[in-house]
Amino acid sequence: MDMKIDSEQIKSLRLQKSWTQEKLAEKAGLNPRTVQRAESEGSASLKTRLQLAHALGLTPDQLDSRESNKPIIEKQKRKEKNIFLTH
Repeated sequence: MDMKIDSEQIKSLRLQKSWTQEKLAEKAGLNPRTVQRAESEGSASLKTRLQLAHALGLTPDQLDSRESNKPIIEKQKRKEKNIFLTH
C-alpha cells in the first residue's frame, strides 16, 4: 500500500545535495523510475519511504506530507551550510 509523502521535500533535499534522480535512486537502492514517481506523485510504499529517508539522512516520519515537516528543509540547508563552512 502506498503512503503519502512530501514530494517537494524529497526533490528539494535531492537538489541541495546536487543529486540527480538517478543518483538518489542509487544511494537509496531503488529504481530511478521509483524516485521519479515519488517526486511526481507524492506517494510511495513503506519500503521506498524508508529507503529514501535513509539516503537523504532523514527519519521516515520526516517524509510525511503534513505541513508540520516543512521546516526540515530549512534545517537541512543550515546543517549542510555549517558543514561547508567548517571544512
